[in-house]
Amino acid sequence: MVAYSDQTVLEIARVDFANVVRTLAMNPDAVMVGRLVKRFVHDTFRLSVGGMTRTVKVPLGIERPLNANWIVAVGGSDDTPYRSEKELREIFLPLPGQSWVVLSFGFGNRRGQWRAWLFHGTDVSPIGTLKIAGGPYLLLRNSPINDPQTPSKIPARWSRLTNMLGSKFVESLRDMHVMVIGASRNGSVAARQLATLGIGKLTLVDPDVLEIHNFDAMLGGDLGDIGNKKVSALANEITRYCDDIAVTGIPSTATDLRVAERAQNADVLVTCVDHGTPVLLAAQLANCWNKIHLDIGTSVQRTESGELTMSGDVRLFLPRQGCAACVGGIADREDAELELRLPPGVRPIRPSIDFRQQRAGSLVTLNAITVSIGIQHLIDTLTGRSTTSRWSRVDWRPDGLLVADRAVSGLPECKWCGINSSP
Repeated sequence: MVAYSDQTVLEIARVDFANVVRTLAMNPDAVMVGRLVKRFVHDTFRLSVGGMTRTVKVPLGIERPLNANWIVAVGGSDDTPYRSEKELREIFLPLPGQSWVVLSFGFGNRRGQWRAWLFHGTDVSPIGTLKIAGGPYLLLRNSPINDPQTPSKIPARWSRLTNMLGSKFVESLRDMHVMVIGASRNGSVAARQLATLGIGKLTLVDPDVLEIHNFDAMLGGDLGDIGNKKVSALANEITRYCDDIAVTGIPSTATDLRVAERAQNADVLVTCVDHGTPVLLAAQLANCWNKIHLDIGTSVQRTESGELTMSGDVRLFLPRQGCAACVGGIADREDAELELRLPPGVRPIRPSIDFRQQRAGSLVTLNAITVSIGIQHLIDTLTGRSTTSRWSRVDWRPDGLLVADRAVSGLPECKWCGINSSP
């Protein structure tokens, strides 16, 4: 059995966090309840929260399944001292096999303070970190982990970025983990831009090998890498560019079990693929574990009259605020859902189709513009400039470039991001 400790991290989507704080601030006696998903990642317990709602009566463990994982959130002020472990057990009546969390927010003179405890059987342990997922990138800790007098150790190569976004944010980028699914044209550009920003850890996912035609728009690798896995060539390129970034390649499809395991520890999932299965899978994982999902795609087509149409789509989804499943934009949705039902590790058999039947080709300039919009959306989200899910559409027309951007939201009944979905 793994021992819990104050290194346990409680992850909650920004929309759930805002709902909890707003409800408890307006109704000090209110109680909110939600669900938990537990996982163990690199010696740290991660607890993902989902579906926080106000309850009209005190939630009781004896009314839940024997092995249920759940969370309650309560408020506290000067007149309502923090409850003891014994009092909390007497109030919520948990069953021995349940894992449950009490999250308490302070108001009045306690404004800005919070405490949380994880209970399991007879054991109880404090939760040291509260992670707000979905931007701005925020970690709330009950005790400082660094000496405030310690000077910043950000490498000089990020001095311009630090001057613009601030040292604390750039330091947080160094602690971030981004998974990029699709390591070819758009994916290689996205990975390189993320490395340029100083992201500390990258995981690249792609089953394919590098071919000569990839060099028209893919960053990374050289002619000597032809026949090698794309993730290996791109990882080597990024490592040569910045040797203090940890880059891992998974030379497999997104449905490989290693991808789901690795995604648990990521902060952002980026999909740059030409079919819907990885996009839907990323949507499911992002909302299960409170991750940001950034989906990027480009298209170059030729009409019957011979005119070229060039477009790109960028969709950034915050957890519980829409997803690729309910917002739309996936042409092969039905096939993608069928593929997700295949046994783990089974790669679907797709007919070999000449790319000319699906598109006119690929253009590095269009890819770079579209990817850059996506990465900037991510920066805006992580810095708090943007607080909604967004969909940007790029159309490169003969009379100029047109970019349309709008906020999007999901459907309440969506099984992945809706209010009743599982975390």
